Amino acid sequence: MWVPASTGELFFMRMILSIAKGPTSYDEIIKIDGVQYPTFRAACFALGFLGNDQEFIGAIREAKDWGTAHFL
Repeated sequence: MWVPASTGELFFMRMILSIAKGPTSYDEIIKIDGVQYPTFRAACFALGFLGNDQEFIGAIREAKDWGTAHFL
């Protein structure tokens, strides 16, 4: 079943269910390696489905040192 990303938590729950094996409750779905996460999004982040912006932030910080705003 396709779920659009605009549905928020429902989308993240679907992502987890694509790999989950044998959960019998919502609590078991969002428990990753013994840690209970408050939302499906947080659980997806813990599973590595979602990246963070640190790579982009680092690139911007590096770029500010070698070029002017107009040049960049």
